[in-house]
Amino acid sequence: MGESYAALTWSGDVGATATGLVRHDYQDWEDAAVLGRTADEILAFYFHSSAPDFDLLADVDAWGARDRVPHGGSDSPQPPYAVGSVVDLLTRVYGPAGELTSEHTFARATNRAKGIREILTHYGFTSAADLAAQAEPVARMREQTLIVAKTFFKVQEGYDTLGDLATAARDLDLRAIQGLLAAINAALTQPREQELTAVNEQATGLFLEWLKDLADRYGVVL
Repeated sequence: MGESYAALTWSGDVGATATGLVRHDYQDWEDAAVLGRTADEILAFYFHSSAPDFDLLADVDAWGARDRVPHGGSDSPQPPYAVGSVVDLLTRVYGPAGELTSEHTFARATNRAKGIREILTHYGFTSAADLAAQAEPVARMREQTLIVAKTFFKVQEGYDTLGDLATAARDLDLRAIQGLLAAINAALTQPREQELTAVNEQATGLFLEWLKDLADRYGVVL
């Protein structure tokens, strides 16, 4: 599934966008408009369904807070700003419980800006000004989202096969397992894979636009 810290955050959301659109999971919505939907409208709908703002913002906030989370055993070196509890972590990221104050706004903005910088520098961006023009980091992001998109596609297309796969695994029927896995993999034919790759590039482009706008809003400079 690619990098776990990507698949569990932003790339899982963006990859699911591509899978849903190629499978036309919301075909009824696509067909509902009297005058039809444009390709851009359809892509935006699938993107905001799989990667809504509240989800992506939480992903960014998690990147900003990751060096506050203790890791390893008690004898392992800990991050200098490690917290002692989930409540402490949320307080550091979003401010203390209670009525919204300037303290909350400052905590959220500070952590969120840090999260944006963490994501961008991790993937090799050298500027927050024009993300789409930076070919190498964009390619790294597309690689991660495509892994998720292909995996989701295979699972969704082969969903009817999964029950049989579980039974074969329970019975330790190696030949049946191999056959069922081949059937799931075959769901992603070359034309569908090409389509998925193209849509995934578009979905990743929307995420980069979203991330650039967020970087602008929080004054992030690399």
